[in-house]
Amino acid sequence: DTVNNPPPVLIQFAGGDDVDTICAGNSSTITAFGGTSYVWSTGQTTNPITVNPVSNSSYFVTATDASGCTGTDTFRVVVISASINSSCSGGNVLLTASNGTSYLWSTGATTQSISVSPASVTDYYVTVTNSCGQLKDTISVSPPANAIVSNDTTIEYGTTIQLSASGGVNYLWSTGEISSNITVTPLENATYMVTITDASGCSDTAIINITIDDSRHAISVPSIFSPNKDGINDIIKVHG
Repeated sequence: DTVNNPPPVLIQFAGGDDVDTICAGNSSTITAFGGTSYVWSTGQTTNPITVNPVSNSSYFVTATDASGCTGTDTFRVVVISASINSSCSGGNVLLTASNGTSYLWSTGATTQSISVSPASVTDYYVTVTNSCGQLKDTISVSPPANAIVSNDTTIEYGTTIQLSASGGVNYLWSTGEISSNITVTPLENATYMVTITDASGCSDTAIINITIDDSRHAISVPSIFSPNKDGINDIIKVHG
């Protein structure tokens, strides 16, 4: 005999669509059809469920019918909110708002994007007008990347020294190391370069020059000697 596997449960959602668009701060009620019991990715087993996402989210549901057959489907909730993205532009930080038809920044600007270069950590906010009304978002911006590094220095031959950099969130040294501090033991005059990158993607580069003082290891050779057995400069001696 041939055994036919029953088809999976076909899940449908109220409204005939598997997506709901809401304004930030609002909730969405999701109702599924097709089964007699439901388990949602939120852990809830009721139907419908009400969710309050702060950003675009997906919710999975598994439905079981009276015969024990199951099916799975996904419902998406799109949240309309004000948002600010930051990027680096010509050494300044470019702030770009989205999801609006008009914009008003705390600087007074009314463009979608503004370029800022604060001298210290500064909060910028934007009021976005769209179908949901007026929504606000805030972003904290640090001064554009400025590499601060150890001073150039002179060390004795064979000395190990720590080089430090600050001003960013990511670091890349000419040695290939990616920490803010590195330890080096140069055996000759050397230049070390570090590139820092800040949270906005802006970068800056600085160099540290290390000079080797090998005077203690210098070799001294007399320019003349007189091997005449008078006890003066009879033997040439190399010092170092």
